[in-house]
Amino acid sequence: MNQEHDRIKLFVMDYNGTEDFSKVMNEAGTWVATNKIAPKSIGIAYVDKDKKLVLSMGYRNDETPYLVQLSATSVGKIDFNSDLSQYEDIISDAMAASDSVVCHEMFITEDDVLHVILMSKAK
Repeated sequence: MNQEHDRIKLFVMDYNGTEDFSKVMNEAGTWVATNKIAPKSIGIAYVDKDKKLVLSMGYRNDETPYLVQLSATSVGKIDFNSDLSQYEDIISDAMAASDSVVCHEMFITEDDVLHVILMSKAK
């Protein structure tokens, strides 16, 4: 089977409920540049008991490396009882505004604020 990626790197930061993910995103971008890899995917999870935010990055180290930029956009409070297609449109618009999106991830805070995390190839 041919995998898009076969390696994972984890990045962890303290998270107290604020909406600033820049520390972990900057750390991931620096790691990519230093290690000269080809990033393929990201994931994000919150570990409640430890108050930690974990960013995972899937990557390959046997392809031509490229730099990435991670960015976060707050979409606003999500209403799970509404038509979710409105959020699909907002997320699609955020992706369209960024060149060379490799992948995206969503993070929803305890107070239902939806954030879109984009990983794009850097220019």
